[in-house]
Amino acid sequence: MITKETAARIWKCYQDIEVGQKLTEDMKGAMEHGDDPNPRDPFGRQRCLQLGIPCGDTGHRMFDVQPRLAISVIQAHIANQVAALAEANEQARLELEA
Repeated sequence: MITKETAARIWKCYQDIEVGQKLTEDMKGAMEHGDDPNPRDPFGRQRCLQLGIPCGDTGHRMFDVQPRLAISVIQAHIANQVAALAEANEQARLELEA
């Protein structure tokens, strides 16, 4: 039987890959049409792209990240999650054999 931890790792990898792919597709599509790829909040106001580490008072954030740079970072994250998914799948296989 596969452990909850392994199943959660697999789900998280799939979730991050799916979200990252959708985000890059949306951003690239907007850039191809000459639109601004920066997201909008629920009130329709444009929000600039940000990269950050949320750690309470000691969090770090960069504002106005260029869309092409953001796409590169997202694609690197997707690649990292694909590798993590392969490891989690192997762990699941080992757990099933045990």
